[in-house]
Amino acid sequence: MNGLFEIIINIEIYTSLIFPLLIFIIKMLYDHLFKIVIIGDKGAGKSCLLTQYINKNFTDSNIGINFDFKEFIIDNKKIKAQFWTIKDYSGEESKLNSPYNGFIIIYDVTNKKSFKFIENKIKIINHYYENIPIIIVGNKIDEKNRNITTEEVNEFSKKNNIMNIEVSIKHNINIDLIFEKLLKKILEKNSKSIKHYKCFKYSIYILFIMFILFIMVILLFNLVF
Repeated sequence: MNGLFEIIINIEIYTSLIFPLLIFIIKMLYDHLFKIVIIGDKGAGKSCLLTQYINKNFTDSNIGINFDFKEFIIDNKKIKAQFWTIKDYSGEESKLNSPYNGFIIIYDVTNKKSFKFIENKIKIINHYYENIPIIIVGNKIDEKNRNITTEEVNEFSKKNNIMNIEVSIKHNINIDLIFEKLLKKILEKNSKSIKHYKCFKYSIYILFIMFILFIMVILLFNLVF
C-alpha cells in the first residue's frame, strides 16, 4: 500500500513539473507572439472595436472586451496576437511603456477633441518606443455630422509616419483591415529576428523532448524499483 502511495506522489510531482512546460511549448508552436494595445479618448470605441473584431458583435455600452487572443496566418507565418484596451484614466499612462509590439489609437470622426487626444498619446509612445508600428483609426464614418476630414488625417499620418484607416465599428466596415495592416507592419519590423527566433524555438523543442525522456526514465525506474 505504501508503495502505491509513493507512486501516486511521484506521478503528481512529475505532472506538476511537466504541465508548465507543456504550456510553454504550446506558446512555442507559433512563429510570433505579439502584444497589441488599443487606446483612445472616452467614447471613441476602444472596447467596442475589440468586441466587434473578436465576436462580430456591436455594443455601444462602455462594457466590452478588454483583453483577448486571436490567431492569424500571414505570409505563411503562424501568429498569436494578444490584444489589450487601456482606459485613459490618470495614472495609467505608465502602462504605455509595457513591452508592446504595436498600437491602435481610435478617434471619433465627429469629435475634434478625440483627434487631439492622438497627438498627445503619440508623443508619449514615441518617448518609450522607437519606430513602433502605429495605426490611427477613425470611427463612426457612418455618421453624417463629420468634423474631421480625410485630408487632415492623411496629412497628420504622413507627418508622424504612421498608418491610418477609417471605419464604422457599428456596421463592421474595415474592421478586419485594421488588424491586417498593423500585423503586417509588425511582421515587417520583426523580420530581421525571424531566423534567430526559429533557432531558439527548435533548441527549446530539443531540450523539452530530452527533459520528457529524462522524466519518463526516472518514473519507470521508480515504478520498477
